[in-house]
Amino acid sequence: MNIKASNRPFIIGIAGGTGSGKTTLAQKLKKSILLSLTLSQDNYYKNHEHLSLKDRSNLNFDHPDAIDFLLLKRHLCQLCWGKDIQIPQYDFSQHRRLEKSETVKAGRYTYIIVEGTLILSQIRGLDFKIFVDTASDIRLIRRLKRDIQERGRTTASIIQQYLNTTRPMHCRFVEPTKNQADIVIPGAAPSNDQFKRLVKKIKDTEKKL
Repeated sequence: MNIKASNRPFIIGIAGGTGSGKTTLAQKLKKSILLSLTLSQDNYYKNHEHLSLKDRSNLNFDHPDAIDFLLLKRHLCQLCWGKDIQIPQYDFSQHRRLEKSETVKAGRYTYIIVEGTLILSQIRGLDFKIFVDTASDIRLIRRLKRDIQERGRTTASIIQQYLNTTRPMHCRFVEPTKNQADIVIPGAAPSNDQFKRLVKKIKDTEKKL
């Protein structure tokens, strides 16, 4: 990602394992920092509509190749250059993109928060990098609850995916990026003081750019 636009938004990347609390932190930051926009890696899964549901279900969704990072990077650049974008919408129960998309207007954001498991490993040029560090047992429990309640998954399929792809890909692509982060946040229950220090560090880093 090569962004040279003047007065462009300050880009914050949030990574961490599945169920670590990335989305919760991103939303909390969005409420605390004025004129901010949140983008999620989950919207950018590649479309495999030509495959059967059974074949789509067997894909490795935790590998970087499962995500259309070229499109995500292009959207970040377009927003920084003041251009509107169309964010894809994804159906997790069917493992495919929907025909509809969400229009995001550019030009009014001071901050862009982009979150996802692979953000720090796949996107360069971020202004501030956060890693949400949460114990694996807590992350698995959170993923079970989320995928059953929100994505129509079965317990057996979630556990199979976690053992076959999610955990191995986490060890390979996600966990190593903790060392790249400007700050590591505990995802189980970050205190108000920890959150205030995070916001202060973001503001201090922005002033130096």
